[in-house]
Amino acid sequence: MAELVVGILSVVDEQEFSEMVSDENREKMIKQLASIVCICKGIPLSRFLPALRSCETVECVDKQVGSGSGGCAGQRCGPRIKKLLSKRKR
Repeated sequence: MAELVVGILSVVDEQEFSEMVSDENREKMIKQLASIVCICKGIPLSRFLPALRSCETVECVDKQVGSGSGGCAGQRCGPRIKKLLSKRKR
């Protein structure tokens, strides 16, 4: 579901999103947006979306969002961010 959220939100604005998605799916997506990507710092997917639109690398996302600098030094969130970036590029 995270890949779908990233894909949709990378090409449409919030109003278009609201018009495109049913109430049931919107609720699922909102829950997904609240899911934590960076466990150490508690950063949810929703905070990553702007960086995922403008960045090409995990390091760029880390700088914009503040991820990768917690206790694990990016070992947990780094692979998740990389996967999100790859899904966005498709």
